[in-house]
Amino acid sequence: MNASDLTRRTVPVTGAGSGIGRETALAFARRGADLIVCDLDGASGERTAADVRALV
Repeated sequence: MNASDLTRRTVPVTGAGSGIGRETALAFARRGADLIVCDLDGASGERTAADVRALV
């Protein structure tokens, strides 16, 4: 697998609302992955999801 191209790959990211989880989600999104993001703080998770959508 070519890690620089994650097109058609689904990646779940927990703790995506902040910190390492957020940056991980954004990095996977930049490489073309479809993401499942979750966080205990729903509002933070939604902000990350919105930022991911903006990258597409």
